[in-house]
Amino acid sequence: MLLLPGLSLANVMEFADAVVDGYAVFSGAFDVYVMERPLEVPQGVTIRGLAAVTAQALDALGLTGLDVMGVSQGGMIAQELTLLRPDLVRSLVLGSTAARTPASSKELIAGWMTLAEQRDPAALLEAFAQAVYTPSFYEQYREALTTPYRPIADEEFVRFRRLAAAVTTFDAAERLKEIRVPALVMEAGCDRVFPAGTSEELASLLHANLHICEGYGHAAYDEDPAYRKTIVDFLLAH
Repeated sequence: MLLLPGLSLANVMEFADAVVDGYAVFSGAFDVYVMERPLEVPQGVTIRGLAAVTAQALDALGLTGLDVMGVSQGGMIAQELTLLRPDLVRSLVLGSTAARTPASSKELIAGWMTLAEQRDPAALLEAFAQAVYTPSFYEQYREALTTPYRPIADEEFVRFRRLAAAVTTFDAAERLKEIRVPALVMEAGCDRVFPAGTSEELASLLHANLHICEGYGHAAYDEDPAYRKTIVDFLLAH
């Protein structure tokens, strides 16, 4: 199984222990790989380009026929990976993501990019957390979510802006009919990043199962206690 994470300021691999603990439910049934985007991201990078890099890494590891789970930007990369190299993907789970980025999402992400350009980590983390978490979760963990745990280097802000820009230009909607693998789309019922209807469009284009996490925001994958079990049940059934 391959996990493709969403956009973040810090490298996900810095939180490897937390990722292992959070997805322990998968370890009994799957060999789990987590693949971060490159540390150095070129100007003008696209989601398709990130998928190509992911495919190269999977080839180097000798992996094929994977159950691929992608959330947010990772879900976009998962779509492009399946289109680019269908031999690598056995099934898809796409959480809090879209077939194309809506105008309202582009506006929200542009705000994050401005804060990254201003090199203001506290403001960026606060804006990001308010958008992706439910108000109750945000208030409960506000200090942890909005306080940088270490100094953020200039190149990390640049990387974030370039990765965020890739989300704003993403549009695979017209090509998704080429995907023929079983798919599950996980919608966050109160998603403020991708508005209502986004997941429904994605599920329709993929002829996928649609599961709605009622009452949860964009980061339902962190908040909903039933999220991972829903995924395991789908994968074991397919």
